[in-house]
Amino acid sequence: MRIAFVGKGGSGKTTLTSLFGEYLISQNHRVILIDGDINQHLLSKVSIPQKSAQTLGNNLHPLKNHLKGNNKKISNVQEFIKTTPPGLGSNLLHFDSDILNQYDFSDHQNVRFFKAGENTAQDLGVRCYHSKTGSIEILLNHLIDLDNEYILVDMTAGADSFASGLFTKFDLIIIVAAPNLGSIDVYQQHRDHLKNHNLPFFVVANQIEDQSDHNYLQNLIEQEHYLTSFYKSSALKLKERGEKITVNQLENENLTSLQALKESINPIERDWTRIRNHSHHFHTQNSLKWANSELGTQLENQIDETFLYPGEK
Repeated sequence: MRIAFVGKGGSGKTTLTSLFGEYLISQNHRVILIDGDINQHLLSKVSIPQKSAQTLGNNLHPLKNHLKGNNKKISNVQEFIKTTPPGLGSNLLHFDSDILNQYDFSDHQNVRFFKAGENTAQDLGVRCYHSKTGSIEILLNHLIDLDNEYILVDMTAGADSFASGLFTKFDLIIIVAAPNLGSIDVYQQHRDHLKNHNLPFFVVANQIEDQSDHNYLQNLIEQEHYLTSFYKSSALKLKERGEKITVNQLENENLTSLQALKESINPIERDWTRIRNHSHHFHTQNSLKWANSELGTQLENQIDETFLYPGEK
């Protein structure tokens, strides 16, 4: 199951990504956590053993070289862009792939933790942050996750999540909404974009303090999208400040919300064909709009129509 957490900055999406990740870990699921926000602080909120590693966005060459494998449609690694899809001969990834060890900040056997990476001094004034989040798109294009595995991505704040095709790599989008007008504006933008692409999504209310907060959000969010609510609490307040608060320290009402979140998403099934079709669409778009002229070739020819993901019908 692949889930993206999105929402307005300050809505608490990073906190909820970490909470849900820890909840799944506590139930012995294998979890891949990915920090794709320009503010890279998800790792500081997750209570797992940690180790040093390389960020994806700043060290992509080894990964691209591995993924290329014997794919004859990719002439060289320099022509492997963020939207390049897998084809016959490509090396696909799984949770235990050795190539991922160098990027993994987790020292927990059931957890992988990857970072898109921060802007370096060489990036400032030259590159937008999508040069980093493109690494997540590459990863998810080639990653085969299993039934007992969850991939949770903390996305960039606001509607910037739609600046690339990354948002189409997920089985579900969770929109985190706080009881304020800014969060509602972001929810409405996400709702419209996701409906246009036929992508499933839910809204999780956060920072709820009283009944007026509930009423405010329930009056403005379509009821079919409203999933559950997380309440303000001393434990979550400490977690927002960087304290290592575990799920066992949460109040019962917030633990119940975590359980409701898991129970609601479990019936959702992977649609590999939809993911592959979106991948081909956005690769064609990127090829025609910028990559072909920059690299002097026709990268849309990298699309391998004979390739199917394992288990794809």
